[in-house]
Amino acid sequence: MLHRLLLAGAFAGLTFAAAQAADVEAPPPESFDWSGFYVGAQVGYGWGDFDIKITTGDLDAEPPFPNGDFDGVLGGAHAGYNFQADQFVFGLEADIEASDMDGSDTWGQEVEDVDVEVLGSLRARAGIALDNLLLYATGGLAGAEIKYTTDIIPGSTSNNNVDYWGYAVGGGVEYAFSESLSVRLEYRYTDLGEETFNPKSIECFPIDCKLHGDVDFHAVRAGISWHFGAL
Repeated sequence: MLHRLLLAGAFAGLTFAAAQAADVEAPPPESFDWSGFYVGAQVGYGWGDFDIKITTGDLDAEPPFPNGDFDGVLGGAHAGYNFQADQFVFGLEADIEASDMDGSDTWGQEVEDVDVEVLGSLRARAGIALDNLLLYATGGLAGAEIKYTTDIIPGSTSNNNVDYWGYAVGGGVEYAFSESLSVRLEYRYTDLGEETFNPKSIECFPIDCKLHGDVDFHAVRAGISWHFGAL
């Protein structure tokens, strides 16, 4: 429920910001300075793959389920700081997002559902400024909370919320309408790697079994930022 409320808030925030941007009449200065703090909101669409394997007892073999995929809307808020030297812009940005990305796969009688519920990242940014146009690359730490629902033995359902840590890389373009307002379009690839967890059910009893989930995804985001200038 919380991630859906955050997602709705992100939509509402971007809608309001777009209306405000339409009223901006003052052009940006001839030599725009990207330095300073900023906060903003973004919304986008993501799509990716998950791969679940199972190990039982001391067996090294890891029979895989078929690869599954997921997609959906995501959105949230970001904040950061830029430093500009000549045409070069460097910065640090963090974001937090709710996600509606989900998917499922079936292997015989087994069902695996994946829901990416919450996302976050802490990334460096580096780019080239062409006055009020910024072309940038970004990369850094990424995290997520993912809910797995598995039914390895029909009628014995396991629900697990698993924390993931990985990396995100990408790039984008940002345009400043004024000294305080900019919009952006960004692409990011996120690889969360593999996490191992014990199913929270009796489906593996009396054998000790573990599930291994590997997740990665792509996302395109549109966002808007409010700038407060350099210190």
